[in-house]
Amino acid sequence: MDSFKIFMDFVKASSPVSLSQTKDVIKIRESIELTIKTTQDNIELSQTKITNLKGVMKQICDIKDIQKANKNYVIDVEEPQVTKEDLPSGRHTTTCLTCNFTCHEHCQIPSNEDKRGCAAMDQNTGNCNQCPSKCFWDKHANLPYVFKISKIKKQKTLDEIKKKYLTAKSTEEVKTQILNGLCQELKDLAKQVLKDFETIRDCMIALEKIALKPHAFEVIQYLKDMIHSEQTQKRDGYESRVKQLEMMEKRMSELQRIHQADDFQKLLPKYEEDIDNYLKSLKQQDQLSLATQDKTGKCSIF
Repeated sequence: MDSFKIFMDFVKASSPVSLSQTKDVIKIRESIELTIKTTQDNIELSQTKITNLKGVMKQICDIKDIQKANKNYVIDVEEPQVTKEDLPSGRHTTTCLTCNFTCHEHCQIPSNEDKRGCAAMDQNTGNCNQCPSKCFWDKHANLPYVFKISKIKKQKTLDEIKKKYLTAKSTEEVKTQILNGLCQELKDLAKQVLKDFETIRDCMIALEKIALKPHAFEVIQYLKDMIHSEQTQKRDGYESRVKQLEMMEKRMSELQRIHQADDFQKLLPKYEEDIDNYLKSLKQQDQLSLATQDKTGKCSIF
């Protein structure tokens, strides 16, 4: 009875809350949380690509005479692959038919005609906030499966690598051109990862503002949760992802000294230093003289 009395006293003292407003807040919160989930998946995908590109870079450096190497010389790569995963009966999704992308794995809307109301959609424009091409809501459907990103080990010939990175206009040595191309990809991925973390940070701030009850979100804690999840699940390649996340956590801790810093691109110089050290170690191992400078004098990696 004492507990019931305390509860009733709390109810009487509480301010009334509009149920319609609460419903709107819940819908907005679901949409934001979905964006966080999608962005987290994007980060993991980028990390896989980063690990692969660094491995390719090492294998290219190991080729003693790339000019004379057989064009069928193979390079081991690990690339993302889209696969389908069947769902149990009664579970609904929102899937983009154009992008082949699962925008909402646990949608409460079974009817395709009502998909504009899905949490994945921008309720103002009708476009999807989750799929790569931000397609209109009517390009989405409830399918009995979800698309998952898995990793597949493949082999590419040196000739394939050359075709991707060599340009006729360049006068640089073949190995240098390839490494510079790999460096540029790594730079682009690093920028995208930082942008994704910025998106997550903004989502967390938005969640705090509309929370029905106070809930403190911190990017550093989020990173720690991701690290713990990776170490617990121990999925293939988790060691490399953990290492990268720990590096991100360290960088975020540095940023935290700057009061609520909002420019995540300030982290890029640190990653440029990392790639400089990485390439330096490769040069020492293989005693190469590589031109790895871009217009800033550096080539960066995450």
